[in-house]
Amino acid sequence: LGNFAKFVPPLVVNGKVYMATQSSQVAVYGLLSATYTVSPTSLAFGNEITNVASASQSITVTNTGAVPLPITSITYSTAGSQPFSQTNSCGTSVAVGATCTINVVFNPASVGPATATLSVNAGGGAGTQTVALGGTGIAATYTATPTSVAFGNQLTNVASAPTSVTVTNTGAVALPITSITLSTAGSQPFSQTNTCGTSVAVGTNCTISVVFNPASVGSATATLSINAGSGAGTQTVALSGTGIAATYTASPTSVAFGNQLTNVASAPTSVTVTNTGAVALPITSITLSTAGSQPFSQTNTCGTSVAVGTNCTISVVFDPASVGSATATLSVNVSGGPLTVNLSGNGSFNVALTASSASTAVDVPVTLTWSSTLGATCTASGGTSGDGWTGTLGPSGSRAVTEASTGNYDYGLNCVAQNVSANAAPLTVAVALPTITVSSSKSGGGALDAISLLSLLSMIGLQQRRQFNARTRVTARRSRKL
Repeated sequence: LGNFAKFVPPLVVNGKVYMATQSSQVAVYGLLSATYTVSPTSLAFGNEITNVASASQSITVTNTGAVPLPITSITYSTAGSQPFSQTNSCGTSVAVGATCTINVVFNPASVGPATATLSVNAGGGAGTQTVALGGTGIAATYTATPTSVAFGNQLTNVASAPTSVTVTNTGAVALPITSITLSTAGSQPFSQTNTCGTSVAVGTNCTISVVFNPASVGSATATLSINAGSGAGTQTVALSGTGIAATYTASPTSVAFGNQLTNVASAPTSVTVTNTGAVALPITSITLSTAGSQPFSQTNTCGTSVAVGTNCTISVVFDPASVGSATATLSVNVSGGPLTVNLSGNGSFNVALTASSASTAVDVPVTLTWSSTLGATCTASGGTSGDGWTGTLGPSGSRAVTEASTGNYDYGLNCVAQNVSANAAPLTVAVALPTITVSSSKSGGGALDAISLLSLLSMIGLQQRRQFNARTRVTARRSRKL
């Protein structure tokens, strides 16, 4: 028959393969069994967080026989729901010399060890081969400390210093952080920032910084929840605090500087800010209501905070650049609203009036001299009609004043500033001399009063004495020549 056998196909009966061979000129069939290997024969998954699927591990099935390997089933020894699962590329048959792969995943639903047997069931007489599977379900563990944070009293609308809550992974696997939440919905007085991200590595920790910033007076509470996956559950931190309003005073509540020469700074006037409350008083700013260049200025010792039961000082100075009234509001800006102090002052100027003598005689002139700092328009007042002190005068100068009769005379000067600030009423400064006494003169044009007569006699006597001394000196010189 020669090549008879190769023209006779294999015969499969009840899953067994029979090959044809030549014997006595007829085809004789012989039985061939399928053979294969499974590697490895065990898989150890070690520790795995509950409800978290492990990375897959592979099992390789290799057909080592001369015929295709029928795959009848791939099964587990544990019935129903169990922590191992598989996917494979084997299908129903593995070709001669070929391989297929089984990928096994461990996803424990509970804490503790788990085992199973993976069975690869092959036909064609190849039988069943098994792979032992093992792993341990574990839960992530962690702590959150402290378990409560009490902020105590806190000024409304002022954020507290942050307080830290530390989350520590105490387990053997990474700790998944699913969320960090506050129990109060919407706007609420507590807030948090954290460094936890989505996972905390084994043996490390992360920090949650909590801040209390009450919007209203009264107690407030909330619960901070750290929600972790992998069976670690939720841990909570109780938060509490009390919103309080700052109490403080500013004294005095108004400062009146009165008249102040332009371009001359006044002496400083102090305003005292006292913290009468139970917490430190934050000073956000101290401002003046007038914008830009203005006549009031302040320096202070307040800094950014005033301790409980203490005070600070604001020194206010008035330095008007122009004549006229000026006002401003000094605002001490703190939590709970500003304290205000009303400031006022009047820009003024100098007017001076002097006399050459405090007394004179009838028809003997006295010189009055005046000046005004800012060049005002001045008007003479006082004296008598016809004495020369009358009418509108320049901003400075001098004038001789003569009275025709004895008596006591008063002279004054009213000066109106020319550079009054916009929309301000004209400013007038008045000055007056001390009373000037005018005594009588000699009657008939030749009589002398007693004082004048004594003065005249003294001068005549002095002159005669000088003439006598001169004649004596001349006589002496002539005698020496003889």
